[in-house]
Amino acid sequence: MDQIIDIDDVEDGMRSSKTSSAVSCVNSNSICYVAITIATLAFLGAIVFVCRDYIKVLLHWIEHQNAWMIAVIFIGLFTVVSFPIVIGYLFLIVASGYLFGAVHGIAIVILSANLGIAIAHVTLGLLSTSLPIGALLQSDTARAILRVISGPQAFKIVLFARLTPIPFGLQNTIFAVCADII
Repeated sequence: MDQIIDIDDVEDGMRSSKTSSAVSCVNSNSICYVAITIATLAFLGAIVFVCRDYIKVLLHWIEHQNAWMIAVIFIGLFTVVSFPIVIGYLFLIVASGYLFGAVHGIAIVILSANLGIAIAHVTLGLLSTSLPIGALLQSDTARAILRVISGPQAFKIVLFARLTPIPFGLQNTIFAVCADII
């Protein structure tokens, strides 16, 4: 009946139970991934729903500008969404289709997206020495990504990475930093 409970044993048990539950959520890609995806889409949908009037006014204003001004606006917007943690590529693609139609919209998207990615790539490459990105590249995962990207199939890797749901800004950061290291 006289049982001595050691505080260290209790704390270790609590830590292991917290770690195992967190690891099980991270390791089970099905439920956690779906829940996070649904929550993110719901959040973005709510933002669009709340800002729908502002979006409509902005599109109406852009529609009545000079064609060159619209191209400059889209290049600027695509440049902004090419940086990390900024979303909006899909919205800009739909907006350009709405404003210009299918053929001209595709041309504007190709021009604007490529110029925006180039500007973001150069900027991130120049800032990579002053940002603490180097510490992130010391992990085994980052080194594996660097090896794959620097290999002979680098173009295919970048091409297929663009088809994934990973935000373009994050991809641009990884590719820009990798280009400076290689």
